[in-house]
Amino acid sequence: MSRVYRSVMRFLPVMLPVLLTGCSWLNWFDAGSSASHSQDTGAEFTQGWEYSRQWQVSGLPESISPLLESPVMVTGQCQMSPGMLKTLADPGQKGLLLPLLKVDKQYTLAPDVEASVPLYKTLDKHLALESAGSSLEFFQTLLGSVEHACPKNPTREIDGCVLKGWLNVGGLFSSDNLYDWGRLNQWAKSHGSVGYLLMPNAQLFNSPAMLHTRYSRHGRMLTKAGDKDRMRAVSPYIGVLQLDWVSNDFVKNKAFKRRGFCRLIWNGNQKTFSIPEKQEIQEALMPEFRQFIRQALKHLPIDR
Repeated sequence: MSRVYRSVMRFLPVMLPVLLTGCSWLNWFDAGSSASHSQDTGAEFTQGWEYSRQWQVSGLPESISPLLESPVMVTGQCQMSPGMLKTLADPGQKGLLLPLLKVDKQYTLAPDVEASVPLYKTLDKHLALESAGSSLEFFQTLLGSVEHACPKNPTREIDGCVLKGWLNVGGLFSSDNLYDWGRLNQWAKSHGSVGYLLMPNAQLFNSPAMLHTRYSRHGRMLTKAGDKDRMRAVSPYIGVLQLDWVSNDFVKNKAFKRRGFCRLIWNGNQKTFSIPEKQEIQEALMPEFRQFIRQALKHLPIDR
């Protein structure tokens, strides 16, 4: 049996669910209109790279009526740094959207294709974006670099991590990095047209919550952990409606730094909800968030 064949068979169980998920990414479908009804209660304003709007939302699913009083007051906010505005105005620089993540079984995070596709279509009408295939490729590379950073309690044995265990004498080769930045650097060098990333909350991608992700909903989790530990790690990022514009210098900084954002704040989001409740509210308000982003991007002070 050749070395190439063994390598292919070794990675096939990991890649198959990802590839199947990727088919959904490429099957662009109509996002459809929101079933809720909006009513403006505040003036819209723009100040260079800032945009804000406040309105009321009614007609949300009955399932969340015990959680939120209708109508729900929401506030949308967007802000871009001058540097990010220059990047957005550069026709040679494209954005790359990472999939929205959803809490699935055992409090793990997995790509939410159903929510990500309509968001991609909304953004693609106003921004120059890389293909869905490139987005999926980078997400795979990102999770692979988490595994190759040799976290504790991995679910897959990485040859390089075994060697590091032998060579780590006196902590000489130890590292607390969440990612293998060398692998991400190789990806960045081969994708020079990517000027920025669009991340659903960059803080999440800088946090240990990424240790509790899956390549796809039915894929393998990256590390072993108890449900309570997973719940504590992912809970702060659920129920947050935010999209961050991240500069492409993440390898240099060894962190994903936000240079712009759009977020939706809803009244009652300071209350204590369970993870399923927060996720249900997030899903119900996602169409409103997309609509707000669509309106905000029309006001970007850049030439198209």
